[in-house]
Amino acid sequence: ASDVYKRQIYARHLLPRLARRAGLERRVHPHGLRHTHAADLALAGGTVLAIQQQLGHTSLVTTANYLRKVGVQLDQAKMIRP
Repeated sequence: ASDVYKRQIYARHLLPRLARRAGLERRVHPHGLRHTHAADLALAGGTVLAIQQQLGHTSLVTTANYLRKVGVQLDQAKMIRP
């Protein structure tokens, strides 16, 4: 297996263990951190275009869906400028 794949598997197993150790009851996984990162960028005033680039999405719709899933309300004006 490739090194990248091994790191992904390691993170996938490490995060739940760390969450249990910290006493967290919610499921913690790498992809959830990606959603949280997107939400934090939006709440800090980042535009959807900037967030799209940060996450590497080819479609702005994908980024908007990411943000909606974590409860970020999109203002049409913030789609392209702060």
